[in-house]
This record gives sequence, structure tokens and C-alpha cells, in this order.
Amino acid sequence: MSNNHQILGVKINKSDQAELTNSLKQLDGFIWDMLIGLSAIAENVTVDQVHAHTRRCMAYTRIILDEMLISSMHDDDRDLIKRRPEYYDLIPRCCGLHDIGKSQIPDHLLNKPGKLSTQEFSYVKEHTLNPFETFFSFLETHNTNPFIIILKDCVKHHHERYDGSGYPLQLSGNDIPLVARIMAVVDVIDALTTDSSYSRRRSVDETFDFLISQRGIAFDPYVIDATFRQRQKIQAIANQDSQ
Repeated sequence: MSNNHQILGVKINKSDQAELTNSLKQLDGFIWDMLIGLSAIAENVTVDQVHAHTRRCMAYTRIILDEMLISSMHDDDRDLIKRRPEYYDLIPRCCGLHDIGKSQIPDHLLNKPGKLSTQEFSYVKEHTLNPFETFFSFLETHNTNPFIIILKDCVKHHHERYDGSGYPLQLSGNDIPLVARIMAVVDVIDALTTDSSYSRRRSVDETFDFLISQRGIAFDPYVIDATFRQRQKIQAIANQDSQ
């Protein structure tokens, strides 16, 4: 029997462990690139834009999660990573795909200069729930897959606020999944330090001033503290992409 198989056109060489590891790495990269490409099509933006945004979100998430693990975090969160070590690698990836629901929101609302009306904002908020009627409905047989579990949590809850005043379910504190608590901070960092049609790019100082003002209000204090301890690394990424 041949040691070579193909999955989605990627050759899986099982002749030895090194070849198998390399093949699986290629398959992983191929699937991830397809996800990014499909996300770009769905959101009606360029692949380069999605790649850049995804790369920054993943990098910020990894920096913050690493700092939390070596310094301080909620006991329940630390226990979760210990029980499910695969979450360590999956959380940053899921954060990179947090806005897949925006594909169903009209561009004129997503890119509207200035403040949205109450009705418009209600419509935009649906991006946290829309994927459950479309994208995730096709993946029901994979509900126990940890990537899907974390991605669902990230997509649905990254606009929850620590004090319970967010959306869509008004969760508070540790009831908000870890991935969403981190993504809430990452989302603001990336939004404030990049140009958009609806707001000017803010300086890193302005961004961190806002983050600290929302510690324990919008954001998990442990996530904010980890972010501040790694400010230099986060600033380097933000400054690099603003040049």
C-alpha cells in the first residue's frame, strides 16, 4: 500500500514521521489560506486587507494570551488551558476570523462615516448572530470540534462587555468566554490604530488611555493588565502596519 495519500490535493506522505509532520503542516497552511480567501470574498474586501487584519489580530492575541499564562489570569481560564491544551493554538486563529458575520451586513453601513443611527446599529449588531443561521448551520456534524467551539464563542461574544452591557446576550465577567474577552481588547486595539472610513487612526498612547479607562467596565482586568505589560510588542506591530 502506498505511503502517499491526498487530502484536498495536498499530498500526505506517511513514509516517516518527519515527512508526515511536514505534509500535515502544508495541509494546515492550505486550509487556513482558503479560509482567509473565502473570508475576503464574503466581506467584499481584498485578500491583502484580510491577511493584514487577521495577522495583526492573531499576533495581538498570542502576545496577550502568553502574558496572561506567565503572569496572572482567572483560575477558571488557566484550568481551561490545562484541560484543553489545544485551545492555546486555536484561540489566536479564531480571533483572526471573529468578523465573518459582517459578510451579511451591507457595505454602506459597515463603512458609513460618522455615527450609526439606532436602527442601523441594531442591524450591524446582527453580525454576531448571522453566521449561526448560515455558516455554522453547515457544520452541525462538527459541533464537538474544538476549533468550531472556540470560533462560535469568539464570533458571538466578542462585543460583550465585562460589566454586562454588551451584546448580543449581555454576558458579564467570566461568563464571557476567554477567547471573546481577549478579542474584545484586540478588536479595539486594531480598530483604533488603523485607518477606516468612519474614524481616524489614533496614536498608541490614545489607544492605551482608552483601554485603561475601560478596565473592569468593558474589558477583563486580567486581559488589560497583560496588554499593558506587553505594550512594547503591541506598539511595534501597530506602528509597523501604520507606516
